[in-house]
Amino acid sequence: MVFLFFQERREHTYKRDMPLQNMKRYKIAHITYSYLPLKGGADIYLYNLFQLLKEKGYEQEVYQRWNKNLPPYVNPLFPLPRLGGRDFWLLPLFLFLVAPRLPRYAVLVIHYPPYFLPLRWHKGTIVISHGVTWDNAPHSRAGTVKRWLAKFAFEKSTSFVANDTFFFKEMGLEISPGERKFEEVAQNRWFIPNCVDARLFSPPQKRKGDAIIVPRNLYFSRGIHLAIEAFAQIKDKLPSTYMLVTGGLGQPAYAWNLLEKTKELGLEGKVKFLGHISWDKMVELYKEASLCLVPSLYGEGTSLSALEAMACGVATISTNVGGLLDLPTIKCEPTAYSLAEKIVEVYPQRGEIGEWQRGIVLQEFSLDLWRQAWLKVVKSTLNRLLEEV
Repeated sequence: MVFLFFQERREHTYKRDMPLQNMKRYKIAHITYSYLPLKGGADIYLYNLFQLLKEKGYEQEVYQRWNKNLPPYVNPLFPLPRLGGRDFWLLPLFLFLVAPRLPRYAVLVIHYPPYFLPLRWHKGTIVISHGVTWDNAPHSRAGTVKRWLAKFAFEKSTSFVANDTFFFKEMGLEISPGERKFEEVAQNRWFIPNCVDARLFSPPQKRKGDAIIVPRNLYFSRGIHLAIEAFAQIKDKLPSTYMLVTGGLGQPAYAWNLLEKTKELGLEGKVKFLGHISWDKMVELYKEASLCLVPSLYGEGTSLSALEAMACGVATISTNVGGLLDLPTIKCEPTAYSLAEKIVEVYPQRGEIGEWQRGIVLQEFSLDLWRQAWLKVVKSTLNRLLEEV
């Protein structure tokens, strides 16, 4: 009853305070877990979207988890306990605290499906999926809840954007990997994969080193342990190579296990953990790389890291899970043995494979295509709101 009363009051406020008259004066709010400082692919996604809409004259603000030194247009929600990443799932429980401020925005861009439920009263919602989050244990209690929240947002939001076809298949749509990119695959439901600025991420004239780069934040789901175990199997066959793991500290216990595994396998000095590297500096590391590994186990969309590496002409190998199936990576099973086999197979042809992958990225994963598709989504959503007035 309390929730229904709250929703009714929010809808009344929305109708009273949100006159849809002048398209150029529409305000947009982004609801997300994190944005600044830029660390992961979802943060870069929001950055690119924010810049696009800013260029088109839309006023925008961002609501994200609490952090220091944020600019005025970024509103910190509130400090949450850091519970090994579980604060991501706590955030929706507290969104009602900022709900009174949200009717002034014509559109809410909600960057994760679980955040939609407490904001469903808003008439102009665009929900974004960055990948399936329940594929590690789809029949568990947590997996069932996550899938239900995603399906609820998929069915009830004004518009929905998913960046991989695996998500659409989980929602019951018939679609093959890589099919219908940048299209409306169902009414107001769009497939817009991650894309990359190939002018920023481009090949060097000459490679500076022989690194195998693993651009992954330190979460178990990202499969970094598979890359380390695979490297232990191939290091003697490819003695000039070394491994660079670039990513922020996601799960401290997992990060400690990775360090211990590196010691146990005798890879100290050959496997280097560089920590978080700012987005604009990553291109320099790709210039040092011969291969890129994206060994995710689950919870993966169309990996921006994989696309950035391929745009730089780095031959890229990935597991065959989730949204990675939509990308032109060389695929392997999510095991260390399969990954090691692919490294040995790809390495002698890395130059040709990297060039082939870059060609596909330029043609099919251009940031210009992404921008055009997103403008269609925003205009379509605003037009629906106008029709209801």
